[in-house]
Amino acid sequence: MRIELVRVTHKRTRAWQLFLRTLTLPILAALTPSSIEVKITDERTESIDYESDADLIGLTFLTADAHRA
Repeated sequence: MRIELVRVTHKRTRAWQLFLRTLTLPILAALTPSSIEVKITDERTESIDYESDADLIGLTFLTADAHRA
């Protein structure tokens, strides 16, 4: 099984937001059994793969970015 966890953000990210770390995705990845492949994508630093073949995709975002999610 493959899981992709995505941190969604607004396209106009301000420089200070790059330093705003959230622990949601790393904690979820750490709690996932080792038999499951987990990929974390942070839209602030890389593009979202809309053709992902993951079995499950989870999203997280700040309230200010909810319209984007």
